[in-house]
Amino acid sequence: MIVLNDPIEIEDPAKCAVVLGDKLRSTLGAMCENWQRYEHDLGFGVGISYGYATLGVVGSETQQTYTAIGAAVNLASRLCDHASDGEVLVTQRVCTEVGDAFKFESIGQLDLKGVSRATIAFRLN
Repeated sequence: MIVLNDPIEIEDPAKCAVVLGDKLRSTLGAMCENWQRYEHDLGFGVGISYGYATLGVVGSETQQTYTAIGAAVNLASRLCDHASDGEVLVTQRVCTEVGDAFKFESIGQLDLKGVSRATIAFRLN
């Protein structure tokens, strides 16, 4: 999980997230292909959501971690679960936020676990 826009505010976090997803796809895609030559079946998918989340330290006195929780976080996780190898899936809100900066293809409505209603998702071309 990568959280953008915290603790330092950045300009256009949705666009930065899509740029990062695209770079991960190309960089990790090449790495996975290399490992597949050695019969290691590696792959990854990226899910990007945009919205509010609760951020902070959770845990106990002996073990703590900084994390994000909330609907936007869960939606990104479910999109990541649904994504095929090398695929970057985003929500409709992400598409709206980034405008025409990227090309997306609608993949229709997805019924994602733990999400109360169907989610319209898009694939980064």
